Amino acid sequence: MELRACLIGFGKVGRSFASLLIKNKKILEKINVEFKVVCIYTRKYRLFNDKGIELDKAIFSLDNLGERFDDINDIMATKNIDFLMDFSVSSFTNGEPGYSLIKCALNNGINVITVSKAPLALHFRELIELAKKRNKILRYQGTVMSGTPAVNLKEILPSLVVDKIRGILNGTTNFILTKMEEGFTFEDALFEAKKLGYAEEDPSIDIKGIDSAAKLVILANTYFDENYSLENVKISGIESISKGQVDEATKNKSRIKLIASVEKDNLIVQPKMLKDDDIFFNIIGINNCVEFDTQYGRILLSGPGAGALNTAYGAFSDLILSIKQIFNR
Repeated sequence: MELRACLIGFGKVGRSFASLLIKNKKILEKINVEFKVVCIYTRKYRLFNDKGIELDKAIFSLDNLGERFDDINDIMATKNIDFLMDFSVSSFTNGEPGYSLIKCALNNGINVITVSKAPLALHFRELIELAKKRNKILRYQGTVMSGTPAVNLKEILPSLVVDKIRGILNGTTNFILTKMEEGFTFEDALFEAKKLGYAEEDPSIDIKGIDSAAKLVILANTYFDENYSLENVKISGIESISKGQVDEATKNKSRIKLIASVEKDNLIVQPKMLKDDDIFFNIIGINNCVEFDTQYGRILLSGPGAGALNTAYGAFSDLILSIKQIFNR
């Protein structure tokens, strides 16, 4: 069975996803699926190849790998696309371009897998309901904790009732705070995070707590079946945390962590001083951790929360689950 996909965005995450497709080709072959990427859409390139774009070449350069096109909406409407893989960087003001692209895909009968947080943080219920209306798949594991199944956990625990969610949901800020404990200044820790690929050139979304808030909204809506948006979250970031505050916390056998939590309509992201008996005390570096308070007790998930490959794996795992769902395999 041939499945055709369009990739939106082909930066570090998009290229990492392409690498995973190449390396894991046998997994798809085992379930009798030929997965072709026929379209790649970026700011610079708008590329279509009906026979499939050669991903081993695309990872290095998109030149001369297909035909140029003007309108991505026309491609989705006329080229028999089965999956939209959304790796776009979308605005936290309006969710664009991901918001419109996801809607266009669903309205054209195309399944969607996205790692873009902004469209879901701002328009979660609308997009989920549209997917249901069109009887299409919308998966988004890669939006929260990358490949660690914070979102997809719900599928294997269908009767779970969650009362509270608390977590460290941003790898960049956790890395910076860890480095500050090691003696780095805030500025030097941020520079190190950029050098290692854990922070963007403009890291304000992470530093100001917006990224954590977006992930909190997505988790809260997923597990509480609500319609929260970013405007419902009280947000404080780590931009005002000084080296002196970190040193004082260390002296008192404590650590400062950026904690996201939701309970009874109270969604909060803020730095908190944690004692060494707190379960998040030993979550260091780029690692994330989320705790679910449920009727069966507390469930804890921990794993890497930053890095292109980890995020790409979240999308790849969603793809495999989607294919199994479509073909009942």
